[in-house]
Amino acid sequence: MIQEDSKDTRQRVLVSAMAVLAEKPFRDAKVAEICRRAGANVASVNYYFGSKEQLYKEALAHAHTLTDQIFPVPDMNRMEPETWLAEFVAVMIDRIFCDDQGGWFSRMLFHAMSDPSPMFREVIQTTHLSEIQMLKQVIARMFHDPDPESVQVRMCVLSVMSQCMFLGYNRAARQAHFSGGDQKTRCRMLVEHITSFSLAGIQAGIAHSNGALSCEPHPYF
Repeated sequence: MIQEDSKDTRQRVLVSAMAVLAEKPFRDAKVAEICRRAGANVASVNYYFGSKEQLYKEALAHAHTLTDQIFPVPDMNRMEPETWLAEFVAVMIDRIFCDDQGGWFSRMLFHAMSDPSPMFREVIQTTHLSEIQMLKQVIARMFHDPDPESVQVRMCVLSVMSQCMFLGYNRAARQAHFSGGDQKTRCRMLVEHITSFSLAGIQAGIAHSNGALSCEPHPYF
């Protein structure tokens, strides 16, 4: 019974941490608030996680697991690249516009990318970047390029992700354009626009690619 209560308390603190960290960046998230929302003693963070930093890493990783269960990225090997890109964009938009647990990871990601911490860089290597790698591989297939790290591919990835993530960063623009009315219909229109715009850009890039560009790898793209 004691062991079950201990697991329950740890889980409540973890869930509370995800909710708080979805609202504010790491440095502004207070242990006292996390524990208060969890109905736990303030010492629970150190007892169950060792530190606020370790709690943050677990919360970020667990939030990604949750969002991947609710909005999974499609299998890139089971569809044509153009179809996969449309499905991928839809998943990204659904995650960004989700107001409950399915959207926690995206909001935590936006906070962290604005003010990266060492813990964020460590966790992101095995969460968000795995999805970016899939996007690179799919776009590389469109370019008939065996190197998913080529500059043409990476610039296209940056373009696709920037279109998806802009409304996550700029909540004022999101509220201005997507508040009220049928949000689901508007999101589908947004997905169609980003997909068609991106595919047109990729096709233009293929037509004009000369392989002469080069740049240093970026930690996120």
